[in-house]
Amino acid sequence: MIKRKGKRWYAIFSVERQALPKSMDSTNAIGIDVGLKKYAVLSNGREYENPRFLRKKEKKLKKA
Repeated sequence: MIKRKGKRWYAIFSVERQALPKSMDSTNAIGIDVGLKKYAVLSNGREYENPRFLRKKEKKLKKA
């Protein structure tokens, strides 16, 4: 359906699709927490540094 309110147009539609499977095998699943200090921390504890800190330190090394 297409509607017009004032000077704006709006398109309204609905979509039908097949339902997703109810559950998946979660034994291989991991969680990822994206943060400010650490770029990412996985649910298994592995941490990845934020690249912006690396870039700042690279600039300091270039000046030294």
